[in-house]
Amino acid sequence: MKPSLGHKAMDGGSVLEGELRAIRLGLLAAREIYVGAVDGRSAVTVSSDSSIALRMINQPGFEPPSANARCVSEVLRIRGLVRCANVDFCWVKGHADNLPNIFADRLAVLSQRCQEAGLSDEETSRLTAGVREEARIHLAGSSLALAA
Repeated sequence: MKPSLGHKAMDGGSVLEGELRAIRLGLLAAREIYVGAVDGRSAVTVSSDSSIALRMINQPGFEPPSANARCVSEVLRIRGLVRCANVDFCWVKGHADNLPNIFADRLAVLSQRCQEAGLSDEETSRLTAGVREEARIHLAGSSLALAA
């Protein structure tokens, strides 16, 4: 399935796995949508409120106790994607004034709540459409930034 704003990145797994997978899927989506996003022609900033995920990506050899083999695999895949790219991974305070992070959090919470409620994919898509549209409006014209 193609990565899509407001759709679940994984079933089960740890929060750290989810953060890392969201970063990887965001990079893949950027590569499909923006010419030059991860081939070195454009600078990309990936923002995350997960300092542990960012440390794993930025500091080879760092593995927190919460990391498992799937986390390590995601980090290796992310590093492979950005090997020839100009990507800056930066931490942002969660639930603060960073709009991409706010929308990423809203979509993650909505996805979790829809799953807990047992809603269909159609109903989940309908509910996330409003958040996706609001994100598009607020983020239109901004520089390419990915939030996880």
